[in-house]
Amino acid sequence: MKKIRKLLIIYTIVMAAALGIMVILWKNMKTIMGSVASYNAEELEIYKKIWNNLNDNMVNGQNLMLKYMVIFWAVLLVLGYTLILIVYRFEIKPVSEMEKFASEIAKGNLDVPLPIHKNNMFGNFTESFDIMREELKASKERELEAEKAKREMVAELRHDLKTPVATIRATCEVLDLI
Repeated sequence: MKKIRKLLIIYTIVMAAALGIMVILWKNMKTIMGSVASYNAEELEIYKKIWNNLNDNMVNGQNLMLKYMVIFWAVLLVLGYTLILIVYRFEIKPVSEMEKFASEIAKGNLDVPLPIHKNNMFGNFTESFDIMREELKASKERELEAEKAKREMVAELRHDLKTPVATIRATCEVLDLI
């Protein structure tokens, strides 16, 4: 989760910087488009007559361009967050699940099943890992059963040896008394 949080913070900072650059470029465009070049007297008269119309058109064009720039930025922002979410869902989350599963196995907890998702990058690998976990669990149970059987066998042998030894000891004691 820390990885995705860092990725979201970095992306948000980059998009905020992009928005700032777009606004700066828009302001520079406004000053460039609004500047008056050098005209002769006749051209200046014509310019004065149509100035109001041109100025209105320029302002409308600039506002429309700003609107399109902000819409483009918002679409990029949403697409970026969607891409980050997809990367998290299909790349980062399966790795985190596998990491948690491996740590549980390392602790000896073989009862934790690994969720199998065929659509992520681990797909069949997770199924093989879960089969391995089940085999380890069965092997551990067989080992415990073998240890129990060994203890029982030693106890039986001990009992079987004690009975004849006790009989021989009793016989020796009786012979000592005679």
